[in-house]
Amino acid sequence: MLFCPSISQTYYSNSDLFNHRRVVHLKELPYKCQKNSNCTRRFATASNAATPHGLCTTKEGRNSLNNKLKVCYLCSKTFHGSPSLRLHLSEHTLETHYKCALCHNPFTTSSTLQYHILSVHLKERYFNCNECGHRFYTSIQLNIHKEKKHT
Repeated sequence: MLFCPSISQTYYSNSDLFNHRRVVHLKELPYKCQKNSNCTRRFATASNAATPHGLCTTKEGRNSLNNKLKVCYLCSKTFHGSPSLRLHLSEHTLETHYKCALCHNPFTTSSTLQYHILSVHLKERYFNCNECGHRFYTSIQLNIHKEKKHT
């Protein structure tokens, strides 16, 4: 667990804290958009600069979509509204707004809490392996099982 004393915020990894300091405190955006040579937009990470972002800004101005999209100040990902951005930001920090009533473990989103309760406490399994009968909470878990055990 890492801490930025300037804004009293905690981060999961060194890279999250490094990107936070670089973008927020030093105002560095070292990477140019790699998808559009006319775009003047800059990014905190090379991977974000290489990803199509739909926010290309030229010297003439931004397209109309730019006014609606919100940008994460830590990683430059874009979102179609403030609620999505707030949810995304909680993934960078250790903000936990939801607690399990059964074991008191903290979670950043209601969906991860719901998944936790169903899979850990209620042992709900909706996806069945047709080869061995093993049951899984998600189709992704079932597919991973099939690849590892039955191929």
